[in-house]
Amino acid sequence: MKKLILFLISLVAFAAAEEQPLPYQNGVIQNRSGFYFDFTLGGVLRHFEAEHPNIVNNDYLGYTGKGIHASTRIGGIIKGVVAIFGGAELEITSGKTSGWDKDRRKNKSFLAGIGPGVTYFPFYESTGDIRNLYIGTTANILIGGGGRIGLLGANIEFETGFLWNISDRYYAGVAIGGDFYGSGDIDYDNAQGRSIWIAFKFIRK
Repeated sequence: MKKLILFLISLVAFAAAEEQPLPYQNGVIQNRSGFYFDFTLGGVLRHFEAEHPNIVNNDYLGYTGKGIHASTRIGGIIKGVVAIFGGAELEITSGKTSGWDKDRRKNKSFLAGIGPGVTYFPFYESTGDIRNLYIGTTANILIGGGGRIGLLGANIEFETGFLWNISDRYYAGVAIGGDFYGSGDIDYDNAQGRSIWIAFKFIRK
């Protein structure tokens, strides 16, 4: 995990050092539409919890782990401001279980999913550095879980970050995000989860 964090810091530093001039034309920032792509890779902290329906006392199940979060998205961007896309994501963690039968439950998690989303650049027309600040949200159908919690579920993700333009169309920077996860687990009640991550982000827009 430490090596991953150092690698991400190096990538962000490189992106900032290589920042290019803004895409002006006749003194005006170009609000261009077109193809949109992004890739995100970083470290994540994940938590799952549920309740065992047939246990009166000590029915809590928990899992907390850390690992890798990655996603890629493909779609279109409108006037350089709003990107609409479909995406896929993958998350793998290792950690600790707690609560009921904790010693026999696996201390790892795996999630893979697909879904639509939107990214918004609210200050794109600004001439200052704030123009590359963005916010976004994604909804995914997910397969997987951790600590024997979850199987098929869905989440809502929220993300924000800051980018540097490394060429006319390409940007790189740092992303911070998190999600809320709910599962239709057939073995346990109230299966849910949440996460937070920090990552390197690469965008073409």
